[in-house]
Amino acid sequence: MSGAGNRLITPMLATPGEPPVEMDGWAAEMKYDGFRLLAGVGGGAHPVLWTRNLNVVTSSYPEVADALTSVFGGRGRIVLDGEVVALSSGGRPSFARLQKRMNTLRPTTALRRQAPSCRSTCSGSTGTT
Repeated sequence: MSGAGNRLITPMLATPGEPPVEMDGWAAEMKYDGFRLLAGVGGGAHPVLWTRNLNVVTSSYPEVADALTSVFGGRGRIVLDGEVVALSSGGRPSFARLQKRMNTLRPTTALRRQAPSCRSTCSGSTGTT
């Protein structure tokens, strides 16, 4: 990875605190039983996927990189912050299946079929990354 367009961004992490007394004006979202994944895509550069610890994992999730490129590749550079999950045969998130993909530098076709991964995007930011 090279060039200013591929600079990794450290994500904001949650901090402990008291929950709001009332939920007016607050939103909650479902926990998908995956792990946090950031992505830089578009802007004429190759997609880059990385963890919250700034470990580049693009080659571990090629189908995620390909899907994001197909949607955002023709635009300016965008950074997405979300969660990657592996789906069960019933289409539900399965952390056990995702664990089979973790720490696998280049998953085989068989592993990609056995533990398909997808990305649930939480937020995005455009501009130079």
